[in-house]
Amino acid sequence: MELTVIRSQDRRRMVVAVQADNQHEALTTIRRAIGPVTVALEQVIVRTGRREIDPRHARSRGNF
Repeated sequence: MELTVIRSQDRRRMVVAVQADNQHEALTTIRRAIGPVTVALEQVIVRTGRREIDPRHARSRGNF
């Protein structure tokens, strides 16, 4: 089972895959492994395209 969770410690969103029969068992396993988490309501958007970023949205060299 794959779940998108948000780790309470640093609010990091991640996709976690575990072997479980239901969502409750999956959350219990995840909490034992990485600590308190909440289930994210929406899935993480994975960027599949590798096209160039529009210059209006890219950061300038001075910001690095």
